[in-house]
Amino acid sequence: MVASKKAVAGIVPIENILEGTIREAIDGLFRNNVKIIGEIKVPIHHCLCAPDKNTKITAIYSHPQGFKQSSKFIKKHYKRAELNFKPSTSSAFEYVKKLRLSDVAVIGSEDAAKNYGFKIIAKNIENDHRNNTNFVLIT
Repeated sequence: MVASKKAVAGIVPIENILEGTIREAIDGLFRNNVKIIGEIKVPIHHCLCAPDKNTKITAIYSHPQGFKQSSKFIKKHYKRAELNFKPSTSSAFEYVKKLRLSDVAVIGSEDAAKNYGFKIIAKNIENDHRNNTNFVLIT
């Protein structure tokens, strides 16, 4: 959006303490003529969220990082669930909400769950509670 001038600024994740450098983001920064004007470290705490708290979850949607960072929880509680990748956790919420899917969940933040009207099924499902991501502000 910033590179195409559809937005004047953007926030891009560049490194996660658990997963390392987010190569797609770094590649995008180099490919597009953008300027980094700031950086912030954000604690990452994932939740399992669903449109209805009483649903039997057969599928989970999230960004690949959300799945990686919550793999132990998924393996322990939802090893038979179908995992569906989306470009971002917010796009996973949007997809499930738009299609009104009832037997699915999303891995994302508590704030996103509230913003999209989802119920929290489980909090702090990340593998390591020290999880954080460095984001850069770009123009």
